[in-house]
Amino acid sequence: QKGIADDPTGAFAGLLGCPKPLLPVGNRTLAESWIAQLQPEQGEQIVIVTNGSNHALFEELVEKRDLSQVRLVCDGSASNDTRLGAVADMALAVTALQEMSGAGEEFDVCIIAGDTLFDFDARPDGAFFDVNALVSAFKRERKDSLVCYELADPTETLKRGILVLDDDGKVTEFLEKPKPTDTASRLACPPFYLFTHDTHRRLITFVDEKKTLPLEQREALAGSSSGSLVEGNLCPVYASVFGGRRYDIGNLDQYKDALAAFGLHRTSLLEDAGPGVAVGRAFARMGLAGNPSDGYEGACMAFTIRNFSAEVVAHASDVFRIIPGKNDVEFPSLHAFHDTIDATGAHGGIRLVKTAAHRFVTLAKDARMRLEAVEDKSQREEGITASSLLQRLSLATQVTLQYQTSIPVMVGLAGSSAIVLATIRSLCAFYRIPPLVLCNGDARALPSHVLDAERALGISAGLQDRVAQAYEGLMFMDFAGDIVEKERYGRYERVPLAWLPKCVFLLHRRPSSSSVVHSNLRERWEKREESVMKAMTLLRDITERVRGLLSLAKGEFTAEQSESLADLIDNNFDVRESIVDISRDNSDMVARARDLGLACKFTGSGGALLALPRPSSFPYPTAEPLQRCDAVLRMRQQLAPLGIAVELVQT
Repeated sequence: QKGIADDPTGAFAGLLGCPKPLLPVGNRTLAESWIAQLQPEQGEQIVIVTNGSNHALFEELVEKRDLSQVRLVCDGSASNDTRLGAVADMALAVTALQEMSGAGEEFDVCIIAGDTLFDFDARPDGAFFDVNALVSAFKRERKDSLVCYELADPTETLKRGILVLDDDGKVTEFLEKPKPTDTASRLACPPFYLFTHDTHRRLITFVDEKKTLPLEQREALAGSSSGSLVEGNLCPVYASVFGGRRYDIGNLDQYKDALAAFGLHRTSLLEDAGPGVAVGRAFARMGLAGNPSDGYEGACMAFTIRNFSAEVVAHASDVFRIIPGKNDVEFPSLHAFHDTIDATGAHGGIRLVKTAAHRFVTLAKDARMRLEAVEDKSQREEGITASSLLQRLSLATQVTLQYQTSIPVMVGLAGSSAIVLATIRSLCAFYRIPPLVLCNGDARALPSHVLDAERALGISAGLQDRVAQAYEGLMFMDFAGDIVEKERYGRYERVPLAWLPKCVFLLHRRPSSSSVVHSNLRERWEKREESVMKAMTLLRDITERVRGLLSLAKGEFTAEQSESLADLIDNNFDVRESIVDISRDNSDMVARARDLGLACKFTGSGGALLALPRPSSFPYPTAEPLQRCDAVLRMRQQLAPLGIAVELVQT
């Protein structure tokens, strides 16, 4: 609520006073999303425990949506200071279920926190949270069950309950917010518990014994209610690792994360009513191999990273409006402003939002014309009626767009295309138009539309960035002339992210424009200059060999495979250097990285390096997680005086 009240855009002002479980995400409240997923069978009931302040709002939801299978229980608390805590609320829910079932009746329970969501629809990589499979397995095996997911950022252990499992999936330890150095486990346990009758009865008894503890300690116990079972040796508890992502909606930024993730889910697009606010997001991109051959009939591999992203918030307004991002109007100092203009020009990111919005309207008009002529296959598959889509494609409601980006400029992390893609995604989510409709049923068209919007501004680029950002994850791309001529697009293939090697990236404080870097490469390519043609062939070969190594190792690299991969990464840079002038700052950064035992190449066109530790120089990459190595700290200490930052890759 504080984040909403302090938000300068006012886009979320209508949600002031709204409890988290009633926040709209993807045209459903969080509570409704869970109810839809649980699908209670005959005789099964859902209990929602509320506080006294918000009970009436939940009653309104139950009545409005005719949720006959839901029973509300009010815990009577009126403020944060008088709250009972999660343990007491769990006890209230179980007591209510017992009353509904009748004295002596046995029943199992599924306990879920009201401020959490998971990927219920399959992500691009196919991963998702399959509630039905989990519940079915629980009913079949009669094992008390938790779920867990792998943390990408090791420092997140400080905010989560961490599970330690044996080979059979049995929980041997439950660690409440441990330091990353205290455990090798990175399995976080979200509040989704499946307990048998005997277990939840023991659990209530166990926590009842703690009722005299101060609220803070009881809340800590609530966070590890499953840990109570393990530590109290009450019964065996098992856990399974789930795919997809978890969204813990604790503040406005996390709420926007959920909006960006769920805004374009199929279930979000079927209904005409929406919350009037949408978020589009696109992540920074790193080239793994092959760049810059993507613009020259080559092949490449690239992946998105979650270290940086661009975000566009769209909300209803009386006129169409674009609000400049903080990056356009706020600088640490006048000198910083001067240096930024020198590096990136005076236009800022707002020109990218404009060209993206213009492209979106053009695509919507084209889609409307197609739909008026015939309801094509892609629209029928989406389950949306033609009349509903025609209405949405009219774009009758006006919208305000505000963007922000954390992607460093001019360092080859695809910051421009991220803003364009985030804008298109936010508008699609706001008007509830499936991107496939804009793309005439072909997902391969979206990266091309993003590139067309950028080229309208004179930005020189290839498709690599846009493909990786549109599909997300790790992508192999083949832009051979015969493929593009036949298919109109390249051949795009998803590669498991788990196959990536351990790596870091280096950022330079004095970036350079990719347009300058690539200034005459196109001309030389079109003239079929021998050195350029040979280089593109070599880059294709490097890409295919990198892909082969990843497929062979599948994330478990031997020392020999790691050295081979490092050689290919170094070769990629050397080939690039043979045809493109490299600034002294960038050359020095590469030289220093190699002196430290890192194989490296540009993530894009310069200013940032993807770096792989060589086993011959660093024995640690195959022995322990890169995040726990003192060598990373040493690298930072040595490179910081040169204006070079060292960061861990977060995928």
